Amino acid sequence: MGVDPCGRRPPFVVAIAAAHGGGLRGLGAFVIASGVASLVGGRLFGRWADRSSRQVMIRGAATASAVILAFLALLAVPGAHGWVLLHPAVYLLLALTHTGVRVARKTYVVDMAGGDRRTGYVAVANTAMGALLLGAGAISSVLALLGAEIALVFPALLGAAGVVPARTLPEVSARSPIPNPPCPPPAATFPTTPTARTECVRPVSGRPVPGGPGRTR
Repeated sequence: MGVDPCGRRPPFVVAIAAAHGGGLRGLGAFVIASGVASLVGGRLFGRWADRSSRQVMIRGAATASAVILAFLALLAVPGAHGWVLLHPAVYLLLALTHTGVRVARKTYVVDMAGGDRRTGYVAVANTAMGALLLGAGAISSVLALLGAEIALVFPALLGAAGVVPARTLPEVSARSPIPNPPCPPPAATFPTTPTARTECVRPVSGRPVPGGPGRTR
């Protein structure tokens, strides 16, 4: 399943901002960014996940890794720590990708399972994610002793590596629409009761003909 490299990464962004003179004065910007990500991300990525939760996981993990690596590269630029909007913007992007991957993962599990199996699939998926987050959090905590910037490298690499197995997952979210039945010959007779009204498609034009079989426009 897709790997979310940003689930616990925004706090490191806040730590970097605080360590370079930001303190807690800019905390409001991070709170606003988190609120915007929750408000917009759920609806946006929810609709996308309904079409292809697999693609949301792949692109979300890849985007988060790219954002982290770009952020670390910008920190090497002299004076970059003084850019007021840099840290909140990165925080917002990571929070958005986190929301997208989380929604897509849940959607994928629900679409993959059917009937009574969904409860078991969801339970196993949540347990596995909890174990993975504990392991990744422990490693990140150890790396954080060397610096928040170094700790950010690990999830970036983890997310990039997770894209590879995610691309091998089957597509389960896309659903092909049920085609309309073809119209029978016009000469056929049919009941005239309201319950017999259906919609069909003529083979020549492919346009729906409302009003029941045998009706023409």
